[in-house]
Amino acid sequence: MRSAFWTRSRSISHRAVILDVAEEAGLDVAALADALDSGRHRRLLFDDHAVAQTDAIAGSPTFVLADGSAVTNPGIEVHWQGEWAVGFPVVDRSDPGEVEDLVRRAVA
Repeated sequence: MRSAFWTRSRSISHRAVILDVAEEAGLDVAALADALDSGRHRRLLFDDHAVAQTDAIAGSPTFVLADGSAVTNPGIEVHWQGEWAVGFPVVDRSDPGEVEDLVRRAVA
């Protein structure tokens, strides 16, 4: 989803795009469609949102590890073309390896 949004400017808030990206990634599209349509994980989203309102989160995505360290938007550096949040993000650097490193740190 990050790649679809940041590097291909896909509108990941649309159900059809979410399912297309899932299919491209080889995921179980039927199971994802069912989860989206049933809303069974909706409560978890609102719980996460409540936490984000009280904790200092630098941006999305931000990962907070068990040791308390936080990493925002790992592997991607962007700048805005135009005014902040009015223009559009431009990817200056993308390193998927940083996400893999983050997962290794989280598991350790």
